[in-house]
Amino acid sequence: MTQPADKHAQICSLLFFPLSGVTAETTPGTPYIRITGTGEKIDFATAEFSETAEENGQPIEQDFKATVTNTGTDVYIRLQNLLATYGLLRIDYTNQTRHIIGTPDAPVFISLKQSGTVATLTLSFIRTSPEFSKILLT
Repeated sequence: MTQPADKHAQICSLLFFPLSGVTAETTPGTPYIRITGTGEKIDFATAEFSETAEENGQPIEQDFKATVTNTGTDVYIRLQNLLATYGLLRIDYTNQTRHIIGTPDAPVFISLKQSGTVATLTLSFIRTSPEFSKILLT
Protein backbone atom coordinates (compact mmCIF):
# COMPACT_ATOMS: atom_id res chain seq x y z
CA MET A 1 0.00 0.00 0.00
CA THR A 2 1.40 3.38 -0.97
CA GLN A 3 0.46 6.59 0.82
CA PRO A 4 -1.92 8.59 -1.40
CA ALA A 5 -0.17 11.61 -2.86
CA ASP A 6 -0.65 14.26 -5.47
CA LYS A 7 1.48 12.86 -8.31
CA HIS A 8 1.91 16.33 -9.79
CA ALA A 9 3.29 17.92 -6.61
CA GLN A 10 7.04 18.32 -6.40
CA ILE A 11 9.28 18.93 -3.41
CA CYS A 12 10.06 22.64 -3.24
CA SER A 13 11.55 23.07 0.25
CA LEU A 14 13.38 21.04 2.91
CA LEU A 15 13.86 21.98 6.56
CA PHE A 16 15.60 19.90 9.22
CA PHE A 17 14.68 20.27 12.89
CA PRO A 18 17.30 18.81 15.26
CA LEU A 19 15.49 16.78 17.90
CA SER A 20 17.02 18.79 20.74
CA GLY A 21 15.36 22.00 19.53
CA VAL A 22 11.86 20.85 18.59
CA THR A 23 8.66 19.96 20.38
CA ALA A 24 5.85 18.07 18.71
CA GLU A 25 2.19 17.44 19.40
CA THR A 26 0.82 14.31 17.76
CA THR A 27 -1.15 11.21 18.54
CA PRO A 28 0.01 7.85 17.16
CA GLY A 29 -2.22 6.74 14.33
CA THR A 30 -3.37 10.23 13.36
CA PRO A 31 -2.14 11.81 10.11
CA TYR A 32 -1.38 15.23 11.65
CA ILE A 33 1.41 16.81 13.69
CA ARG A 34 2.09 20.25 15.14
CA ILE A 35 5.70 21.22 15.80
CA THR A 36 7.47 24.21 17.31
CA GLY A 37 11.13 24.98 16.92
CA THR A 38 13.49 26.43 14.38
CA GLY A 39 14.18 24.40 11.28
CA GLU A 40 17.28 24.85 9.17
CA LYS A 41 16.60 25.23 5.45
CA ILE A 42 18.48 22.85 3.18
CA ASP A 43 19.04 24.13 -0.36
CA PHE A 44 18.94 21.31 -2.90
CA ALA A 45 18.96 20.62 -6.64
CA THR A 46 16.73 17.52 -6.61
CA ALA A 47 14.79 15.67 -3.94
CA GLU A 48 12.60 12.57 -3.78
CA PHE A 49 10.59 11.00 -0.99
CA SER A 50 8.45 7.88 -1.03
CA GLU A 51 6.79 5.70 1.55
CA THR A 52 5.11 2.33 1.20
CA ALA A 53 3.64 -0.42 3.36
CA GLU A 54 3.01 -3.99 2.30
CA GLU A 55 -0.32 -4.10 4.14
CA ASN A 56 -2.26 -2.26 6.83
CA GLY A 57 -0.68 -2.43 10.26
CA GLN A 58 2.79 -3.18 8.90
CA PRO A 59 5.79 -0.83 9.24
CA ILE A 60 6.18 1.83 6.59
CA GLU A 61 9.31 1.91 4.42
CA GLN A 62 10.41 5.49 3.86
CA ASP A 63 13.01 6.42 1.26
CA PHE A 64 14.47 9.93 0.97
CA LYS A 65 17.20 11.26 -1.29
CA ALA A 66 18.27 14.81 -2.09
CA THR A 67 21.18 16.14 -4.12
CA VAL A 68 23.01 19.33 -3.20
CA THR A 69 25.18 20.86 -5.91
CA ASN A 70 26.52 23.80 -3.90
CA THR A 71 29.44 21.88 -2.41
CA GLY A 72 31.57 24.65 -0.99
CA THR A 73 33.43 23.89 2.21
CA ASP A 74 31.13 26.12 4.27
CA VAL A 75 28.01 24.32 2.94
CA TYR A 76 29.51 20.90 3.60
CA ILE A 77 30.53 21.80 7.16
CA ARG A 78 27.11 23.34 7.88
CA LEU A 79 25.29 20.23 6.64
CA GLN A 80 27.72 17.91 8.42
CA ASN A 81 27.08 19.71 11.73
CA LEU A 82 23.32 19.97 11.17
CA LEU A 83 22.85 16.31 10.22
CA ALA A 84 25.09 14.90 12.95
CA THR A 85 22.02 14.32 15.10
CA TYR A 86 18.52 12.85 14.89
CA GLY A 87 15.64 15.12 14.03
CA LEU A 88 12.47 15.76 12.05
CA LEU A 89 12.44 16.54 8.33
CA ARG A 90 9.85 18.92 6.88
CA ILE A 91 9.12 18.54 3.20
CA ASP A 92 7.09 21.26 1.48
CA TYR A 93 5.38 20.44 -1.79
CA THR A 94 4.32 22.65 -4.68
CA ASN A 95 0.63 21.91 -3.89
CA GLN A 96 1.10 23.76 -0.55
CA THR A 97 1.12 20.62 1.64
CA ARG A 98 3.80 20.21 4.27
CA HIS A 99 4.79 16.80 5.58
CA ILE A 100 6.89 15.93 8.61
CA ILE A 101 8.96 12.77 8.49
CA GLY A 102 9.78 11.48 11.93
CA THR A 103 8.44 12.09 15.41
CA PRO A 104 10.25 12.59 18.71
CA ASP A 105 9.74 8.87 19.38
CA ALA A 106 10.90 7.82 15.89
CA PRO A 107 13.19 10.58 14.53
CA VAL A 108 15.12 10.44 11.25
CA PHE A 109 18.87 10.32 10.75
CA ILE A 110 20.02 11.69 7.40
CA SER A 111 23.32 10.49 6.00
CA LEU A 112 25.57 12.87 4.09
CA LYS A 113 27.86 11.65 1.33
CA GLN A 114 30.12 13.58 -1.04
CA SER A 115 30.82 12.03 -4.44
CA GLY A 116 31.42 12.53 -8.15
CA THR A 117 34.03 14.13 -10.34
CA VAL A 118 31.84 17.20 -10.30
CA ALA A 119 31.28 17.16 -6.56
CA THR A 120 27.74 16.69 -5.27
CA LEU A 121 26.41 16.01 -1.82
CA THR A 122 23.78 13.34 -1.33
CA LEU A 123 21.49 13.42 1.68
CA SER A 124 19.56 10.21 2.18
CA PHE A 125 17.87 7.69 4.40
CA ILE A 126 15.95 4.46 4.02
CA ARG A 127 14.12 3.56 7.18
CA THR A 128 11.23 1.66 8.61
CA SER A 129 8.71 3.82 10.43
CA PRO A 130 5.71 2.88 12.54
CA GLU A 131 3.63 5.52 10.69
CA PHE A 132 3.36 7.36 7.40
CA SER A 133 4.68 10.92 7.29
CA LYS A 134 2.36 13.40 8.98
CA ILE A 135 0.73 16.52 7.62
CA LEU A 136 1.95 19.64 9.39
CA LEU A 137 -0.69 21.70 11.16
CA THR A 138 0.03 25.41 11.43
